[in-house]
Amino acid sequence: MMEKMKTPLITGEKDPKWVLLGKIIGIVSSRRVKQEMAKQGISPVNLAGTMFKILLIAIFFSVDIS
Repeated sequence: MMEKMKTPLITGEKDPKWVLLGKIIGIVSSRRVKQEMAKQGISPVNLAGTMFKILLIAIFFSVDIS
């Protein structure tokens, strides 16, 4: 089986996708969102927040999570 070369995620600071993602990650990282996660019984909140950020990056740039 031939394995495909995985390209690195290279983005520019002014790339519209990167700007929008930065704003969304800023909201997801807020204290309010962490409090709401805790209210819903999600723990540990910091780990869940990190996993959510990785998921958002993968969705925005159409990359697989491995």
